[in-house]
Amino acid sequence: MRPGLRRGSLAALLLASTAGGAAFAQAQDQNPDVGQLFTATISERVTADSNYQLDDPSPGTSTYADTRLLLGYANNTPTQTFALGLDTGLRALWQAEQSFDFTLASPTGARLAYTNEWADGIFDTTLRYRQRQVNSILDIPIDTDGDNIPDNLDRLTGDTREMRYDANVGVVWGTSTPTLAS
Repeated sequence: MRPGLRRGSLAALLLASTAGGAAFAQAQDQNPDVGQLFTATISERVTADSNYQLDDPSPGTSTYADTRLLLGYANNTPTQTFALGLDTGLRALWQAEQSFDFTLASPTGARLAYTNEWADGIFDTTLRYRQRQVNSILDIPIDTDGDNIPDNLDRLTGDTREMRYDANVGVVWGTSTPTLAS
């Protein structure tokens, strides 16, 4: 496939999805409390960084491109709300003095929410997952010759993925019970 044709197809796809999103939003404006809504967002960002890993001395300029994808779904009725969300992406990284690499964009996350209201109560729950890349540099000073001047070992560096899980569950009873005035 020729590059010009590929760009034209991508532009047509993005234009059609925007028009479909506008139609969904217009239908949602007529009755915002009831209905389904699906959203999708694609974004691209290119960054040049003079010292990507904060090395001393800097090895040179690194370049990375993040392609982000955000997906959302919501289904609302007069008594229930259900929502799903995904935020992820891909990073193309050309790090100084290293080979080209693809990594999962940081942070990446997912969310699920559900609410149910009835005559005299509310049930509400939210579940979230998030992961992000964490880089660390640790200098360990050690006095090995007894002159009270620390001798630095080589720096300990590390890259890891931090994962976080959150849950919130709640129930409220007696929402229609009258309150006493003080």
